[in-house]
Amino acid sequence: MKATALFAAQSAGKILLDHFGRLTESDIVRDYKHDFTTKTDLEAERAILKILKKKTPTYNIVTEESATEQRFKSPYTWVIDPLDGTTNYSVGNPFFDVSIALMKGREPIIAVVYAPIIDWMFVAEKGRGTTLNNIPIHVSKNSKLDQNLVVYCRGNEDTNIKRMNKIFSGLTLKTKDFTRMRAGAYELALVAAGKLGAYLSPGVKAWDVAAGALLIREAGGKVTDFQGNNWDLDSKDILATNGKIHKILQKEINNSLK
Repeated sequence: MKATALFAAQSAGKILLDHFGRLTESDIVRDYKHDFTTKTDLEAERAILKILKKKTPTYNIVTEESATEQRFKSPYTWVIDPLDGTTNYSVGNPFFDVSIALMKGREPIIAVVYAPIIDWMFVAEKGRGTTLNNIPIHVSKNSKLDQNLVVYCRGNEDTNIKRMNKIFSGLTLKTKDFTRMRAGAYELALVAAGKLGAYLSPGVKAWDVAAGALLIREAGGKVTDFQGNNWDLDSKDILATNGKIHKILQKEINNSLK
């Protein structure tokens, strides 16, 4: 199934590249208070679904853009974000990706995150490690919070944005940098590659982080919710780190939310 996920991600990535830098207001098909969807999101999603349905017709599918689920009796579920980083993409910022995960039950077992602009393909299989363009990668060994770059997503619901504001106030002076990059799966992949120390988000959606969670675990990192429970498909928050700064970040987050 890894080959299927790779092919689907590459196919979607080609579509994203074809339209990059050409979007206009007329390409926005759904506009929400803190989020939106473009025609390119939907086109990339259709390309992925065509491939997955052909190769694995009985697998469950959960997607972001069409906001639908196909449920069969299979223990396997594809979790898809065809364009992670829509805001970045829409303004010509090249920091975006395609994210595809295969779940068995509530846990990810295959993960692909593809950054088409620079042709970076992050891949993980449960129990087999994580690679970037076929080269093994690992999380960083930096154990000092003030020497780590930490990134976050605030979510798109007012309640979670308010929670994130509290966390930001508590953490911004305690890290090397605490910033928002607006492409969660890509950010998680960079944690797996040792380029960032941690990623966190309240009110997380599965399609945002399922693939990235496996990338980090297989690269030697740790992924939980804010209470320290192992992250799975039902988790509401995510804290994903190199493992070295996990406990201190968890403590800082929960102190901020008291």
